[in-house]
Amino acid sequence: MFTIVPDSLQTFEKWLELVVQHSVVGAKVHDARLVAVMQVHGIGAILTFNVKDFSRYDGVTAMHPDSVS
Repeated sequence: MFTIVPDSLQTFEKWLELVVQHSVVGAKVHDARLVAVMQVHGIGAILTFNVKDFSRYDGVTAMHPDSVS
């Protein structure tokens, strides 16, 4: 039902780029890692209870579970 995508050096490099570009600190670095994985693997949407945490990232559609039928 779900595809597991691998972690890689490319993911780390994208994560570091995002952290610097968006001045991400603290626990928000974990969200940046998810976005890095998404961008590296061409994933455009994420299902999350914290939609606002992903608003800073272009090209990411964050959807709350309540908005999905």
